[in-house]
Amino acid sequence: EYRKEGLRLFNEMQESINQTVKKLVAHINAGMSHIHQEKTRLTAVHESPVRIGEVKESREGGGVSVGRTKKYGRNELVVITNGEETRKIKFKKSEPLLASGKWKLVG
Repeated sequence: EYRKEGLRLFNEMQESINQTVKKLVAHINAGMSHIHQEKTRLTAVHESPVRIGEVKESREGGGVSVGRTKKYGRNELVVITNGEETRKIKFKKSEPLLASGKWKLVG
């Protein structure tokens, strides 16, 4: 008698666990599609080259794109000037200055 009751309770517990797992998996899969879309968008943004020349701030990438065809990496040293002062800094740090319109790339 106790053996049958124990088996019944075990089977109920197992079914309950299976239902909980199914709900969690469905919830995780729904979230994964959003994560996949965001990953795809970020990959496209990071793979797009940054061009320098005329300064346009990009909303998606946060980068600065410009008219010339020279491409700069974020850690590449660039020379910028505002007419009075000249600085040699990494491109990533120069982006906000170039976007302000007061600074220009030299060479």
